[in-house]
Amino acid sequence: PKLKLVEDTNYSITVKRPPGLSKDASIVAMGIEGAILGRRWTYCITDDILRFQSTWTEHEREKIWARVTRELMSRLTLEAKHVDIGTPWVQNDARHRLRRMTGYLFLRFDGWTGQCLDSSGKLVREFPDGLLWGEETTDPITGIKYGWPRWRLEQARDTMPGYEFDRQIRCVALSEAMDIFWRHLDRCLELGRGIEMLEAVDGRVKIAWREPDPSWRYMFSGVDLAIRKVETANDTCFYTGAIEDRNKHLVEIRRGKMDGPDILRNMISIVRKYPQHLGFRVESNQGQDFILQFAREPGLLEALGASKDEAARIEGFAHVTGINKDTEGIGVRSMSVDFERGRWPIPCNGDKIPCELVQRWIDGLRAFDPVGHADDSVIASWLFSEQARAFGMGGTTDWERFGIYVPG
Repeated sequence: PKLKLVEDTNYSITVKRPPGLSKDASIVAMGIEGAILGRRWTYCITDDILRFQSTWTEHEREKIWARVTRELMSRLTLEAKHVDIGTPWVQNDARHRLRRMTGYLFLRFDGWTGQCLDSSGKLVREFPDGLLWGEETTDPITGIKYGWPRWRLEQARDTMPGYEFDRQIRCVALSEAMDIFWRHLDRCLELGRGIEMLEAVDGRVKIAWREPDPSWRYMFSGVDLAIRKVETANDTCFYTGAIEDRNKHLVEIRRGKMDGPDILRNMISIVRKYPQHLGFRVESNQGQDFILQFAREPGLLEALGASKDEAARIEGFAHVTGINKDTEGIGVRSMSVDFERGRWPIPCNGDKIPCELVQRWIDGLRAFDPVGHADDSVIASWLFSEQARAFGMGGTTDWERFGIYVPG
């Protein structure tokens, strides 16, 4: 209330202040590609400084980065704050380079799920019903309606290219790497057309499943672990599939907040449900290795309700994802060979619409970026694939990558 306006132009505001202070305006607005005004800043907000023209080539991206670092950040005072807001473009644009600098906190808002995630993929906040702007808002002066209710999000997903929907709505950067899966997903949905999944909720765990073909002899599960039940923890995800003549068939997905005993109970449930089950490949990182140790204790499993036969069939195999997930040939990208060759049918209804958990897996595949954090269900499906490969089933040899099939 004590501020007094001295000057108000089209691009700046100056308030009355003691003599001798900076002659620069108090607040200045400018375009990133225009003249940069002011000598020292105590607060800087950059909003949508990236656009198609300034991110299309490496040269243009370097120009924006040079302007941000040399002309914007050099004006910040010692305790100044910088807030950058906007949608991403590619992995080496100015926004992604900022997020890797010391002192910056990065948060990504996924407009499709309503989740706010940090740079490691940890859930920070989740908006009610998955919507940030779920109600329509009408401007009282113009009468124009704004908002992103669910029907509009679904319309955008159906009409926009997958990579552009992920960029604009889910805030996932474009990159050549994101081209890995989405080109082949429609073909796999066509192969799985008419195979519908049943869905249920067991406490805080969602389950989608189908009845496996009795002729399938080999089934495995990949498990991406998170052993805390708090809301901000990542989900634990079980991806169970079957192998038949090198084809990979999705049988079940389980996803939710689970602690150690919950994870073991779900392992028991899976081997009880599927007699053909041959083992779990489990993400093994630091404290999560304890789950594997517990899974190898028949007495503990029996105390949780497993029969002796079921306890004997719960076999866990450790897999350190941090080392292997980006490795050429056996990393997450290796699954794309099976998608490209139509070896991974995706269950869906007659309109090629999958159930919720399968759709989340598909969304994770579409958004996959080797330098980012992969979705829990994507990692679980890769671990399933690796377990099958370790048993010599459903794998793709180096020869097959060149179109040469070697019997045996």
